[in-house]
Amino acid sequence: MLTSWLDVDAGPIRPRDRPSRGRKASTPRPLFTRSRLSIPELKTRSPFGVWVLSIVTLGIYYLVWTTKMCGEVRTVSPNFPDNRSGGNVVLSIIFGGFTLLIWPAINWFKFCASVKAEQQAAGLQPTFNTGLATFLVFVFDTHICYVQSQQNLVVQAAKQRQGVPA
Repeated sequence: MLTSWLDVDAGPIRPRDRPSRGRKASTPRPLFTRSRLSIPELKTRSPFGVWVLSIVTLGIYYLVWTTKMCGEVRTVSPNFPDNRSGGNVVLSIIFGGFTLLIWPAINWFKFCASVKAEQQAAGLQPTFNTGLATFLVFVFDTHICYVQSQQNLVVQAAKQRQGVPA
């Protein structure tokens, strides 16, 4: 059962509990038994508000939002690699031109896969569509609205699971 993944008293994950890079853990851990997830860490944000703030601040809020989203996805999704921090993703956005946009593309598709895994871990049917999100990148950056609305579904499911009114 996924009832323990929202346990606030589980404490932080110690580095020795994580498998080292490149090697798999010898025994698989059950999902979210030691997760740091709690309701205050997950925020419901207005998708349109995030998009407007990203435009008004000339992309600065987009970098902040990306870091926050990566942190929330890392907290919930077991599929998000430990070495893909929000800072790594932001650096790939800023300096991605030097790698002919290969580095940002790899981070983008891994992030999309993690959002799907996050929805599954929350007990939802995955509705996140990577193709649609990628298409929306080229339509006035409206992928921000889509990704945030999908994240809001996970937050609502988490609040519902803990009995907190949404």
